[in-house]
Amino acid sequence: MGINLSKAQVNSWRLSKHHLGTRARKGDIEKVVSDLCGVQAQVLSYAALAVWARVKDITIRDIQDALWKHRSLVKTWCMRGPFT
Repeated sequence: MGINLSKAQVNSWRLSKHHLGTRARKGDIEKVVSDLCGVQAQVLSYAALAVWARVKDITIRDIQDALWKHRSLVKTWCMRGPFT
């Protein structure tokens, strides 16, 4: 027995879980990134834009501080390599 959801219900749930329906407060940067299971960040400004879309009133400085000053965010490289 499954649950029948409308397309609008599914879209609403996804927007909510991705913090795109209602932006989070500034103090929740780490929670937002955690909820997303990370943010792609090869280019820091792209990561900042992804977080800015989800968190109110943040700046690039807030992202940089979380990475380098507070160390509450971590920038890493987790690409999968070929299996040999």
